Amino acid sequence: MDTIDYRKNHKHLNCSETILHFANDYYKLNLNPIALKAMSGFGGGIFEEDLCGLVSGGVTVISMLLTQQTAYQSPDLSKAVIAYKKRIRDAFGSIDCRLIKPNHRDEINGCDQIIIKAMNILIQVINDFKVS
Repeated sequence: MDTIDYRKNHKHLNCSETILHFANDYYKLNLNPIALKAMSGFGGGIFEEDLCGLVSGGVTVISMLLTQQTAYQSPDLSKAVIAYKKRIRDAFGSIDCRLIKPNHRDEINGCDQIIIKAMNILIQVINDFKVS
């Protein structure tokens, strides 16, 4: 699944929603519509440009894929979350929406390129830590 095409076809979703919807399709999570709506309030840095929805969405996906039953029973979970946050920070200079947008948001395409890059980072991190 191409992340660029995915974003083009899902422009109606905010950043956190896009990450979860993408992962739902890509990893065949079979989330129901109510579960998919859970990310709605995390877009735009939880609507106040705090923690970017790319991070909250990505951490949600990593948790779904790497948590056995609880965080304490999932030895790679914390490593994967920290690695994801580091890669987002390295790519965009921050994990906060208010610091990412001024340097990476495009006035014509909005946050599309940021979201696409974050989806690719998420795939890389999950590939690094996923136990088959």
